[in-house]
Amino acid sequence: MTGRAGLGMDEPVTAGPALEIRSHPGIVRSNQGGRRHTFAGDLPEQKRFLDQAGISHEEPWTAADTEQACTAWNAYIVAKRQARAAKRPIADMLIGGFAANRTGLVTRNPQDFSRWFPRLKLRIPRVPSGSP
Repeated sequence: MTGRAGLGMDEPVTAGPALEIRSHPGIVRSNQGGRRHTFAGDLPEQKRFLDQAGISHEEPWTAADTEQACTAWNAYIVAKRQARAAKRPIADMLIGGFAANRTGLVTRNPQDFSRWFPRLKLRIPRVPSGSP
């Protein structure tokens, strides 16, 4: 693990068995469920890990986040009614709305966000060769 090293949005993010996280102020990482699984549901341990890695886990939700999510949700509903969108969970709209007001989102599923948040800076982690 790299710890508190700064990372620009154009630099790679690596994820694998030995999870390497490099933080950058304002980057949001999706997949809360995946992290909780990694820590066997031990929220205090997860928070300690994020603190040591320099990753904020207590960002406040703002009115601007609600506006971003609402705009994306409306676009989704219009597309869904015209049979131009597959079913998407509301969580993606909330995550995208939150990340849109920060400096980006690290996700393995960029297609879940790019259509609804076209200006959102997305980062896809690379899995090191030899990793499952």
